[in-house]
Amino acid sequence: MKYTYDPMADAINITLQKGRVAETMEIAHGVLLDVDKNKQPLYLEILEVRKRFGRERVGNLSLSPFVSQKRKSSAH
Repeated sequence: MKYTYDPMADAINITLQKGRVAETMEIAHGVLLDVDKNKQPLYLEILEVRKRFGRERVGNLSLSPFVSQKRKSSAH
């Protein structure tokens, strides 16, 4: 299981197992579950994390921004 926090979206994304998403279900307000064609859970997304939990950490997950890849900026 892998999880990340996206500060721009204020969302926690949890990968339960990789696969092809067949359907996204809102299982609670702002909680989305992606499932495959056999209804097996693949990905879970929790929106409005700071509003829901109101702190900088949720369990062992720090909500401080992280960078997974450096982005190149282009000047025009």
